[in-house]
Amino acid sequence: MAPCTPSTCYTSRCQLIHSEGYRAFFQHNVFVFKSRHCTLRRPSFRTNPENVRGWFRSLDHMSKLERDYRATRLLDFIDAPECKGQGSPEFQMKISRFDEGSYDHDCVDQYRYTIRHLVFTLDSEDRLVSSLAFRHTWAWALTVDWNTLPNLETLVLDLRGYSYRQLQDLELPQDLYDEQLERGAKRMECLELKSLIIYGLCSGPEYWDKIQHRRTMETLFQPALGKWGKLDLRDEEYLVDW
Repeated sequence: MAPCTPSTCYTSRCQLIHSEGYRAFFQHNVFVFKSRHCTLRRPSFRTNPENVRGWFRSLDHMSKLERDYRATRLLDFIDAPECKGQGSPEFQMKISRFDEGSYDHDCVDQYRYTIRHLVFTLDSEDRLVSSLAFRHTWAWALTVDWNTLPNLETLVLDLRGYSYRQLQDLELPQDLYDEQLERGAKRMECLELKSLIIYGLCSGPEYWDKIQHRRTMETLFQPALGKWGKLDLRDEEYLVDW
């Protein structure tokens, strides 16, 4: 993940210089977050949808506990209200150990709203891509509280998990994925992005070259764009690998 605060050489004890340094840093840097996945072992259930849903709910709880401590401070999450405005318990514990000036956490809250560029990626190692845990946490970036980022201009989302579903030997219910995607897109309607780039919504044999599906995805995320904003859906035919 990209550093969340500027080097102390760009700030000083002068409050004006200090504030301007943080404001400029948050405005002009690209913040890159890599999704952290649960590593719980996959259960041996059949295709009972209720078993799948129950497992997903437990994964949801675990993913919140394991979320990057810096991410919960820099980004407020709708699905983790206990971390809103203060970061995860891990963050609160780690921040108390830092030397003065090494991480001005008050400035994270003060200037979060000025962030303009965000990139969300995921670890696509085979062992993670093939895990059920990965197939749940693929949409973690869609749970950000976008209302706290009113100046966001550029957003890159790695949603390859949506297309990876079809590669799983256990056929997970499609509606679970569609519900997550639709809820996430709805939350983003408050944004007025100049550029929205999304990977993995139209990949694989099930979605590739399906004009109607692509139009559905475009309609779903179009409301997140500003007047002259551009939506770019990037996909590969089968490999779904970037």
